[in-house]
Amino acid sequence: MADYSRLPGPNADVWDWQLRGLCRGKDSSLFFHPEGERGAARAAREQSAKEICLNCPVQKQCSEHALRVREPYGVWGGMTEEERELHYQRQKALARARAVREKAAMAEKAVLKEKMLREHELARAAAEPRLREAEPEPSAAAVAADDVLAPKLSSGPKKSQSPVAKPNLPRKRVAASKPAKQSPAKSGGNSKKRTPAKV
Repeated sequence: MADYSRLPGPNADVWDWQLRGLCRGKDSSLFFHPEGERGAARAAREQSAKEICLNCPVQKQCSEHALRVREPYGVWGGMTEEERELHYQRQKALARARAVREKAAMAEKAVLKEKMLREHELARAAAEPRLREAEPEPSAAAVAADDVLAPKLSSGPKKSQSPVAKPNLPRKRVAASKPAKQSPAKSGGNSKKRTPAKV
């Protein structure tokens, strides 16, 4: 069985306005120009079609439809092909002008923002020396406290500190120790003194 759910729904209400149009039942050659029609004959025919459209109860819907779907031929809602084309061109020109205005406004905002930022930076730079002058000088006690509390960060190997000078005190002489005397029994009865050998 066919799936009817995918088919478009009823559209009678979309085209319902056409049933009330005064052009209904009239000769279509009055609203659509025959091949090769030009000059006075074309102008007279278009004028007659426009007179019917002026009294039509659905003129607004007809012209809106023609503009929306860009009807290429005929008189619709009192507008000829050329008039609709002029309308499209005016709309394009308006859209372009709007885009140009918006772009110019954005550029102007960007310039203004840049100017304000630059002025802010200049004002801040000018105020900075005054702020430094207004800052109180730290007292010696505060500097000393900062030195004590601040961690010592080494930037390399520690430098050796200079030695503390020692006071000049008299030196004590230490006597050279003499070799202990050996008893005669150990030395084998030799009672001679031994003298150390000179080197």
